[in-house]
Parts: sequence; C-alpha cells; structure tokens
Amino acid sequence: RRSRTGTIGSMRVLWLAGDFFDPPANGLFRYSKDVARAMQGAGANVDFIGRRRDDQAGAVDDQAGAVDDWTLLEPHAVPAARKLLGRWPVKVADVWGDDYGEAVRAALAATSYDVVVIDHLRAAGALHLVPDDQPIIYLSHNDESVVKKDSAARLRYPQKALMRWDERKITNLENELLDRALVITAIAEPDRQSFGARVADGTDRVLTVEPPYRGPRVEARAIDVDTPRRVVILNNLGWSVKLHNTLEFIEQTKRLAEGGVEIIVAGGWSDSRRLRRRYPWVHFAGFVPDLNALLAETRIGLVYEPVGGGFKMKTLDYVFRRVPMVVLKGSIAGIPLEPGVHYVEAANAVTMVDSCLRLVDDIEALNDLQSRTYEALDGRFTAEDIGPRLCAFIEQKLSLRSLA
Repeated sequence: RRSRTGTIGSMRVLWLAGDFFDPPANGLFRYSKDVARAMQGAGANVDFIGRRRDDQAGAVDDQAGAVDDWTLLEPHAVPAARKLLGRWPVKVADVWGDDYGEAVRAALAATSYDVVVIDHLRAAGALHLVPDDQPIIYLSHNDESVVKKDSAARLRYPQKALMRWDERKITNLENELLDRALVITAIAEPDRQSFGARVADGTDRVLTVEPPYRGPRVEARAIDVDTPRRVVILNNLGWSVKLHNTLEFIEQTKRLAEGGVEIIVAGGWSDSRRLRRRYPWVHFAGFVPDLNALLAETRIGLVYEPVGGGFKMKTLDYVFRRVPMVVLKGSIAGIPLEPGVHYVEAANAVTMVDSCLRLVDDIEALNDLQSRTYEALDGRFTAEDIGPRLCAFIEQKLSLRSLA
C-alpha cells in the first residue's frame, strides 16, 4: 500500500464516478470533468473508477488524455422493476454492481488515499465500502432530495407513489453521505444553504464550487436581419427531469413555429424520432458536436427549468457565445445576472413564448441583451482558481480532523 501524502501538491484522490466523462455531452459530465481537471491542475494525483457509457460502443476516445487513470467497467443494465424495488435509489442502481464494488475494494487495498471523492449521488453505492476513518468528499450536482421531491409533485398516481418511494431512498442515502463527508461541494449557493440545513454543523463543511467555463468567449457579435429567426433549447433529454421540462415547454411553442420562428432542441436522446412525430414543428437535433456554429446562427437561447433549477451550465454557453436569453423565473439560480437587465424573465411557458415573439425581431434589444450579459460575466467562471481553492479547503479540513 502506498501511503497518504498529506500535502496539496501531491494529494492522493480516489474518484468514484458514475460514468466516464468523455465526450462531456451534458452538464453532469462537463462539471465532473472540469472539477477533476482543476484538482489535477492543482497537483492532485487522481485515480478514477467509472463505467463506459453506452454511447461509447465498447471503446473510449481519450479526449481527456487520462484514460490510464481510469478503471473502466462495462455499461450496467438493471431491469426497471429491480431498480424500483431494490435497496438503492434508481440513479444509484444504474451504476452500482458487484464489479464496481470489487474495483473499489481493490483500489482501497492498493493505495492509501488522502480522500475519496463520491462524484454525484449515483456513485454513493460505494459508501458502505469506504472505511469510517477514510475522508470522503461529496461532489454534488444538485440537492438530489429536493429535485426528486419536486419531480414527484408533478406526477399523478401511481407514478407519484413510485417516485415518492425513490425519493425516500434518495433522502436517506444523501443524508448518510452528508453526515459522513469531510467536505461537501455545492454547485450553487441555494444548494449550499439547503445542505447546511440538513447537517448539524450547518455550512461549515460545504463549499460552493461553481462550474468553470472552458468554451469559447466570443469577443464580438452582431445579430442582424440575416441571422436566422431561431430559438434554441439546450438540454440533456436523457435525464427524465430534463425531458419532462423540455416537453412541458414545447407543448406551448406551436405559436412560435406559426410565427415563422425555427425551434431547435439540442441534446442527446435515444428516441428522437418519437418526439419528432409528436412535435413536428420542433427540430430535435440530438447531440450537437459544434455548438459554436449553431449558436452563432441563433437569435434567442431558452432556459426552462421548473424542476432541477439552480446553476445551469447552458447559461454560460449562451452568455459567452453572446446569445440573448429568455428564462423561466427561478431557472438560473447562482448566476449573478439580473432579470430585465441581462435576460428576459417569464413566469411560465406561455409567457416565455410571448416574450420570444416580442423579442425575436427586435434587433436592437437582442444586441443590447447579449452585450450587457457578456460584459457582466466577462472574466468570471474561469478554471484557474477552482482547483487550488477546493484543494486548500480539503486540506484545511484534513488538518482540523487530524487535530481532533
């Protein structure tokens, strides 16, 4: 067994992920990859465990340049009934299996890690294998209990009862993880406060780690009459919450299409043909490898997140590519922008469509919005400070723990 180092520059980290990050086709993978890279950039030595994704077809393209750092397991399929009735929340059952447990045991036996990162609640099946004296970092992506509760509230029975059952399992497991963790990260301040209310020591162990933005920052852009009359929705339709949000909105968008506005939904989904048949006025583009080209020819970016709100990385895609935004109230918490100044805010899907119809041909207003918003966040959300700040916070907690 290699020993723990106890210093930031050579911190040994075991990173337990749901899936391999590349290609980072949605916000979950982007955030995980960016935080991991930031810690590695600060000098941490990181070993990863995770599953290959179905979209990787048994092979991994080493876009990260770090496949050698991964123990990659095969994709994991569990029957729906077993996931619902089993011990774990559904999102954990999608990841956890005997092979994952064996990989965790082998890693912990081979190396004495300074910390174990549980990346998203999906990886929390490993919690019972991590020794009590092993420091744990919970890298959260949402307050999962809140998201599941809000999701269940939208459903009818019997689906609501099944969702409530899964919600109880999520809450119990997340509470256990919050209690065990040496450090809890929150993606936005509302999550930090929510987590703080659920543990005895408040927010003392909770650090807000905003997603860094690694995409292009467009220095100048002019929307004009030749820019396609197009609105774009960026969303990961593979997550049921995101799919439900998106469909709830596009139910109201036929008026946009009738007004000659093109509607594009960009984001991975395995059954886009069914959606195209149901909503023929919407173009479901699937995963778009070149967002630059799409957003350069777009007049409005839409953010509609009635459930699972909070920090939305798609907002940064819009802002730094200078795409004006129409946003459902409460959908972009944690981003320092002001409604009415930096974006148009709407109370519901119907008024969002109204706002789009009013704004789409107002070239001056579109350019004013994109310019003010870019300037408000210019220089923000860079990756340089995240790794050192997170590693320093972890090191501080490790030091305090050693003195206890």
